[in-house]
Amino acid sequence: MCGIAGKFFFDREQRVEPELLHAMNRVLAHRGPDDSGIFHDGAIGLAHRRLSIIDLSPGGHQPMSNADETLWITYNGEIYNFRELRAGLEADGVRFRSQSDTEVLLALWEREGVECLQRLCGMFAFAMWDARRRTLTLVRDRAGKKPLHYYVDDEKALFASEPKGIFVDSSVRAEPDLDAIHHYLTFGYVPSPRSAFRGVCKLPPAHYAEIDERGVRTARYWRLRYRPKLRISEAEACEALRAHLREAVRRRLISDVPLGAF
Repeated sequence: MCGIAGKFFFDREQRVEPELLHAMNRVLAHRGPDDSGIFHDGAIGLAHRRLSIIDLSPGGHQPMSNADETLWITYNGEIYNFRELRAGLEADGVRFRSQSDTEVLLALWEREGVECLQRLCGMFAFAMWDARRRTLTLVRDRAGKKPLHYYVDDEKALFASEPKGIFVDSSVRAEPDLDAIHHYLTFGYVPSPRSAFRGVCKLPPAHYAEIDERGVRTARYWRLRYRPKLRISEAEACEALRAHLREAVRRRLISDVPLGAF
């Protein structure tokens, strides 16, 4: 678990204060006790609290940029197939500075943009700042394992792993969404894209949101497929399930720190 947060002013003349980013990191410190970092450049600012799992060295520090610093990422999660993705990128001539899955994700995005999401196997929530396009893209994994909240008004956009990271900005009031309370009492949770707070949205699972001066555009990049059905026996189905479970566990055992299983 890591913590991510940030702020983006639509007006290029505005400036994100580094003090705000540090404050965002402080309220998310429980999500990442190992390291913290910020990036700010005029109207954009990103913050990160790190729980080190892959590549414990300073090479995995975030926010992380590509070589020419036109792309910046703050990322929470784990890409289980990052080694296979890295091998393919290296075969195409990409050179890496670290052993982290973050850098693999960054390099893949630089080459393919949002299309790279189809190739990711893992759990993740991340924000990608594209300085050339002046676009902030928020992404959440297929099942929504990693949380990501955002707030947008006429002036700015803020995002964070938890709403408390957004409310660090004094211009955003923490007011309850009464309809969301109704949903909570009905379902036991608040369905996306609403949250418990008025004006704060949860990015739905398997979605990304592009934010720029024109506003917010959300899109779904994946959905569960129910067809075609498999014509197999019960024994074959059991063996296929067993194989999938073995593979799922194997992928999740990639770590540079001790692991627990439940």
